[in-house]
Amino acid sequence: MYLYEKQNNNINIYDLELDNKSIIEFRKQLMSNELEKSMYIASTSSTTPNKILEEKNEVKINDLNMKTTPIVSFSPVSTYVNRFHSFKLCKTKEDVLINYYKGNYQGKKLVKVYKEDIKANNIDDIIMDMNFKGIGVEGFINNKYYIPTYRRKKIMIYYLLITEKYSLTPLSNDLKMQNIISIPKSLYLLESLLNGDLSELEDENIDEFLELFYFYDKPILTVPYDYLKKIIDYGLIEDNKNKIEEKIDKCEKILKKFK
Repeated sequence: MYLYEKQNNNINIYDLELDNKSIIEFRKQLMSNELEKSMYIASTSSTTPNKILEEKNEVKINDLNMKTTPIVSFSPVSTYVNRFHSFKLCKTKEDVLINYYKGNYQGKKLVKVYKEDIKANNIDDIIMDMNFKGIGVEGFINNKYYIPTYRRKKIMIYYLLITEKYSLTPLSNDLKMQNIISIPKSLYLLESLLNGDLSELEDENIDEFLELFYFYDKPILTVPYDYLKKIIDYGLIEDNKNKIEEKIDKCEKILKKFK
Protein backbone atom coordinates (compact mmCIF):
# COMPACT_ATOMS: atom_id res chain seq x y z
CA MET A 1 0.00 0.00 0.00
CA TYR A 2 1.02 3.63 -0.39
CA LEU A 3 1.09 6.72 1.80
CA TYR A 4 1.24 10.30 0.56
CA GLU A 5 2.87 13.50 1.76
CA LYS A 6 2.61 17.03 0.42
CA GLN A 7 5.93 18.83 0.47
CA ASN A 8 6.23 22.31 -1.02
CA ASN A 9 4.36 21.93 -4.30
CA ASN A 10 5.00 18.21 -4.70
CA ILE A 11 3.34 15.00 -3.53
CA ASN A 12 5.73 12.35 -2.27
CA ILE A 13 4.55 8.74 -2.52
CA TYR A 14 5.91 6.21 0.00
CA ASP A 15 5.72 2.43 -0.21
CA LEU A 16 4.43 0.50 2.81
CA GLU A 17 5.06 -3.21 2.38
CA LEU A 18 3.63 -5.99 4.55
CA ASP A 19 5.75 -8.56 6.34
CA ASN A 20 3.38 -11.43 5.53
CA LYS A 21 4.86 -13.93 7.98
CA SER A 22 4.72 -11.50 10.89
CA ILE A 23 1.17 -10.39 10.18
CA ILE A 24 -0.08 -13.99 10.19
CA GLU A 25 1.43 -14.54 13.63
CA PHE A 26 0.09 -11.19 14.84
CA ARG A 27 -3.48 -12.08 13.81
CA LYS A 28 -3.19 -15.52 15.44
CA GLN A 29 -1.85 -14.06 18.67
CA LEU A 30 -4.58 -11.44 19.05
CA MET A 31 -7.33 -13.90 18.14
CA SER A 32 -6.11 -16.59 20.56
CA ASN A 33 -8.19 -15.20 23.44
CA GLU A 34 -11.24 -14.58 21.26
CA LEU A 35 -11.76 -18.01 19.70
CA GLU A 36 -14.83 -19.06 21.70
CA LYS A 37 -16.71 -15.94 20.62
CA SER A 38 -15.10 -15.31 17.28
CA MET A 39 -17.77 -16.34 14.75
CA TYR A 40 -21.35 -15.24 14.18
CA ILE A 41 -24.20 -15.80 11.76
CA ALA A 42 -26.89 -13.31 10.73
CA SER A 43 -30.35 -13.94 9.25
CA THR A 44 -32.98 -11.73 7.67
CA SER A 45 -36.27 -12.12 5.82
CA SER A 46 -35.98 -12.91 2.11
CA THR A 47 -39.25 -11.06 1.33
CA THR A 48 -38.33 -7.67 2.79
CA PRO A 49 -34.64 -8.12 3.62
CA ASN A 50 -32.92 -6.00 6.25
CA LYS A 51 -29.33 -6.27 5.01
CA ILE A 52 -27.93 -4.02 7.70
CA LEU A 53 -24.45 -5.60 7.75
CA GLU A 54 -24.07 -4.87 4.04
CA GLU A 55 -25.56 -1.39 4.21
CA LYS A 56 -23.80 0.26 7.17
CA ASN A 57 -20.31 0.55 8.63
CA GLU A 58 -21.57 1.29 12.15
CA VAL A 59 -24.58 -0.54 13.61
CA LYS A 60 -26.52 -0.30 16.86
CA ILE A 61 -26.72 -3.68 18.61
CA ASN A 62 -30.52 -3.42 18.90
CA ASP A 63 -30.77 -3.33 15.11
CA LEU A 64 -28.94 -6.66 14.79
CA ASN A 65 -31.66 -8.46 16.73
CA MET A 66 -35.08 -7.32 15.54
CA LYS A 67 -38.18 -9.48 15.88
CA THR A 68 -40.68 -9.92 13.07
CA THR A 69 -43.14 -7.04 13.03
CA PRO A 70 -46.63 -8.39 13.90
CA ILE A 71 -49.31 -8.23 11.18
CA VAL A 72 -52.45 -6.43 12.35
CA SER A 73 -55.23 -7.24 9.90
CA PHE A 74 -57.45 -4.30 10.83
CA SER A 75 -54.64 -1.76 10.89
CA PRO A 76 -55.09 1.26 8.57
CA VAL A 77 -51.32 1.36 8.12
CA SER A 78 -50.21 0.77 4.53
CA THR A 79 -47.85 -1.93 3.30
CA TYR A 80 -46.56 -4.23 6.03
CA VAL A 81 -42.78 -4.19 6.29
CA ASN A 82 -40.86 -7.00 7.97
CA ARG A 83 -37.64 -5.74 9.57
CA PHE A 84 -36.63 -9.08 11.07
CA HIS A 85 -32.92 -9.60 11.67
CA SER A 86 -31.01 -11.93 13.97
CA PHE A 87 -27.35 -12.07 14.97
CA LYS A 88 -26.12 -15.15 16.81
CA LEU A 89 -22.91 -16.75 17.98
CA CYS A 90 -22.07 -19.93 16.06
CA LYS A 91 -19.46 -22.67 16.11
CA THR A 92 -15.96 -21.51 15.23
CA LYS A 93 -14.72 -22.76 11.86
CA GLU A 94 -10.99 -23.31 11.84
CA ASP A 95 -10.70 -23.11 8.05
CA VAL A 96 -12.33 -19.67 8.03
CA LEU A 97 -9.90 -18.40 10.67
CA ILE A 98 -6.92 -19.84 8.77
CA ASN A 99 -8.09 -17.95 5.68
CA TYR A 100 -8.29 -14.80 7.78
CA TYR A 101 -4.80 -15.25 9.23
CA LYS A 102 -3.39 -15.66 5.71
CA GLY A 103 -5.01 -12.42 4.56
CA ASN A 104 -7.54 -14.03 2.22
CA TYR A 105 -10.24 -11.65 3.52
CA GLN A 106 -8.15 -8.51 3.15
CA GLY A 107 -10.26 -5.71 1.69
CA LYS A 108 -13.51 -7.14 3.05
CA LYS A 109 -16.05 -4.90 4.77
CA LEU A 110 -15.58 -3.94 8.43
CA VAL A 111 -18.49 -3.06 10.74
CA LYS A 112 -18.48 -1.56 14.23
CA VAL A 113 -21.32 -2.55 16.57
CA TYR A 114 -22.19 -0.31 19.49
CA LYS A 115 -24.60 0.09 22.36
CA GLU A 116 -25.77 3.40 23.77
CA ASP A 117 -25.01 4.46 27.32
CA ILE A 118 -27.55 7.10 28.39
CA LYS A 119 -26.98 9.17 31.50
CA ALA A 120 -28.43 12.32 32.98
CA ASN A 121 -26.17 15.37 32.74
CA ASN A 122 -24.82 16.69 36.05
CA ILE A 123 -27.24 14.52 38.03
CA ASP A 124 -24.58 13.52 40.57
CA ASP A 125 -23.90 17.17 41.39
CA ILE A 126 -27.58 18.02 41.75
CA ILE A 127 -28.92 15.16 43.85
CA MET A 128 -25.62 14.20 45.50
CA ASP A 129 -25.95 10.86 47.29
CA MET A 130 -29.67 10.25 46.75
CA ASN A 131 -28.83 7.23 44.53
CA PHE A 132 -30.89 8.41 41.56
CA LYS A 133 -29.05 7.63 38.34
CA GLY A 134 -29.81 7.64 34.62
CA ILE A 135 -33.25 7.92 33.06
CA GLY A 136 -36.38 8.46 35.12
CA VAL A 137 -35.20 10.91 37.77
CA GLU A 138 -37.66 13.65 36.79
CA GLY A 139 -39.44 15.03 39.83
CA PHE A 140 -39.09 17.26 42.82
CA ILE A 141 -35.58 17.60 44.26
CA ASN A 142 -35.15 19.94 47.22
CA ASN A 143 -38.67 21.28 46.58
CA LYS A 144 -37.78 22.23 43.00
CA TYR A 145 -39.08 20.43 39.94
CA TYR A 146 -36.13 19.05 38.01
CA ILE A 147 -36.13 17.70 34.45
CA PRO A 148 -32.65 16.49 33.58
CA THR A 149 -31.08 16.51 30.15
CA TYR A 150 -29.38 13.36 28.93
CA ARG A 151 -26.21 12.50 27.08
CA ARG A 152 -25.72 9.51 24.82
CA LYS A 153 -22.39 7.80 24.52
CA LYS A 154 -21.52 5.08 22.01
CA ILE A 155 -19.73 2.07 23.47
CA MET A 156 -18.25 -0.29 20.88
CA ILE A 157 -18.93 -3.94 21.71
CA TYR A 158 -18.05 -5.74 18.45
CA TYR A 159 -15.67 -5.18 15.57
CA LEU A 160 -16.83 -7.41 12.73
CA LEU A 161 -15.10 -8.63 9.59
CA ILE A 162 -17.76 -9.42 6.97
CA THR A 163 -16.44 -12.22 4.78
CA GLU A 164 -19.51 -12.78 2.58
CA LYS A 165 -22.91 -11.37 1.63
CA TYR A 166 -26.40 -12.44 2.66
CA SER A 167 -27.59 -15.37 0.54
CA LEU A 168 -30.54 -17.76 0.38
CA THR A 169 -29.58 -21.10 1.89
CA PRO A 170 -31.14 -24.53 1.22
CA LEU A 171 -34.15 -25.49 3.39
CA SER A 172 -34.57 -21.90 4.56
CA ASN A 173 -36.81 -19.00 3.62
CA ASP A 174 -34.40 -16.52 5.12
CA LEU A 175 -31.26 -14.89 3.83
CA LYS A 176 -28.22 -15.81 5.88
CA MET A 177 -24.81 -14.24 6.25
CA GLN A 178 -22.31 -16.75 7.54
CA ASN A 179 -18.68 -16.70 8.69
CA ILE A 180 -18.83 -13.26 10.33
CA ILE A 181 -15.59 -12.90 12.30
CA SER A 182 -15.47 -10.85 15.50
CA ILE A 183 -12.01 -9.34 15.88
CA PRO A 184 -10.43 -7.23 18.67
CA LYS A 185 -10.05 -3.49 18.20
CA SER A 186 -6.33 -3.71 17.40
CA LEU A 187 -7.04 -6.00 14.46
CA TYR A 188 -9.90 -3.77 13.36
CA LEU A 189 -7.45 -0.85 13.17
CA LEU A 190 -4.92 -2.99 11.30
CA GLU A 191 -7.50 -4.16 8.75
CA SER A 192 -8.69 -0.55 8.34
CA LEU A 193 -5.12 0.47 7.48
CA LEU A 194 -4.79 -2.39 5.01
CA ASN A 195 -8.11 -1.33 3.43
CA GLY A 196 -6.78 2.20 3.03
CA ASP A 197 -9.29 3.65 5.51
CA LEU A 198 -7.06 6.00 7.47
CA SER A 199 -9.89 7.87 9.19
CA GLU A 200 -10.07 5.20 11.90
CA LEU A 201 -6.39 5.57 12.83
CA GLU A 202 -5.92 9.32 13.26
CA ASP A 203 -6.39 9.39 17.03
CA GLU A 204 -5.32 5.82 17.78
CA ASN A 205 -2.05 4.35 19.00
CA ILE A 206 -0.89 1.97 16.27
CA ASP A 207 2.64 1.38 17.57
CA GLU A 208 1.92 -2.29 18.26
CA PHE A 209 1.70 -3.18 14.58
CA LEU A 210 4.14 -0.76 12.97
CA GLU A 211 6.74 -3.55 12.93
CA LEU A 212 4.49 -5.57 10.63
CA PHE A 213 5.47 -3.30 7.76
CA TYR A 214 8.61 -2.48 5.83
CA PHE A 215 8.71 1.28 5.47
CA TYR A 216 11.00 2.82 2.87
CA ASP A 217 11.89 6.27 4.15
CA LYS A 218 12.58 7.66 0.70
CA PRO A 219 9.66 8.30 -1.65
CA ILE A 220 9.35 5.94 -4.59
CA LEU A 221 7.83 8.72 -6.68
CA THR A 222 7.33 12.49 -6.51
CA VAL A 223 4.49 14.11 -8.48
CA PRO A 224 4.11 17.88 -9.03
CA TYR A 225 0.85 18.91 -7.33
CA ASP A 226 -0.04 21.40 -10.11
CA TYR A 227 0.26 18.61 -12.67
CA LEU A 228 -2.14 16.44 -10.66
CA LYS A 229 -4.65 19.30 -10.42
CA LYS A 230 -4.59 19.75 -14.20
CA ILE A 231 -5.32 16.04 -14.74
CA ILE A 232 -8.34 16.37 -12.46
CA ASP A 233 -9.52 19.65 -14.02
CA TYR A 234 -9.46 18.10 -17.49
CA GLY A 235 -11.46 15.06 -16.32
CA LEU A 236 -8.79 12.40 -16.82
CA ILE A 237 -9.21 11.39 -13.17
CA GLU A 238 -12.73 11.35 -11.72
CA ASP A 239 -11.88 12.86 -8.37
CA ASN A 240 -11.76 16.28 -6.78
CA LYS A 241 -9.01 18.32 -5.13
CA ASN A 242 -10.74 18.39 -1.72
CA LYS A 243 -10.79 14.59 -1.48
CA ILE A 244 -7.14 14.37 -2.46
CA GLU A 245 -6.18 17.01 0.10
CA GLU A 246 -8.13 15.13 2.78
CA LYS A 247 -6.46 11.83 1.90
CA ILE A 248 -2.99 13.38 1.94
CA ASP A 249 -3.69 15.00 5.31
CA LYS A 250 -4.68 11.64 6.82
CA CYS A 251 -1.67 9.92 5.25
CA GLU A 252 0.70 12.49 6.72
CA LYS A 253 -0.56 11.74 10.23
CA ILE A 254 0.14 8.03 9.71
CA LEU A 255 3.54 8.75 8.11
CA LYS A 256 4.69 10.55 11.27
CA LYS A 257 4.24 7.29 13.18
CA PHE A 258 6.61 5.47 10.81
CA LYS A 259 9.30 8.14 10.54
